[in-house]
Amino acid sequence: MLSEPAVLLWGVNALVAMTIAMAKDRSAAGWLLLALLAGPLAVVVLLCLPSTGHYAAVRLEPEAMELCDSCFEPVRRDRHACRYCGAVQFAKAMPR
Repeated sequence: MLSEPAVLLWGVNALVAMTIAMAKDRSAAGWLLLALLAGPLAVVVLLCLPSTGHYAAVRLEPEAMELCDSCFEPVRRDRHACRYCGAVQFAKAMPR
């Protein structure tokens, strides 16, 4: 049977895997379960994987956005139509 410190280290390892997974935009619960089963190997594999980038969208400056006249969602000034409702937008002259 495993000793108490070994079980504690295994649990800490699983929490570390969960934290790394959240930082890399991956499934925290899935990697927690995998780390509980595979142990430190899951952390090593997770460290080798790239971030998914799902939430790493480029943020635009507020000056580059304006509200849609129809649905009031933020739309880039250089777009001709709203991506939410499809309403045609007349781009205002942007300062250069």
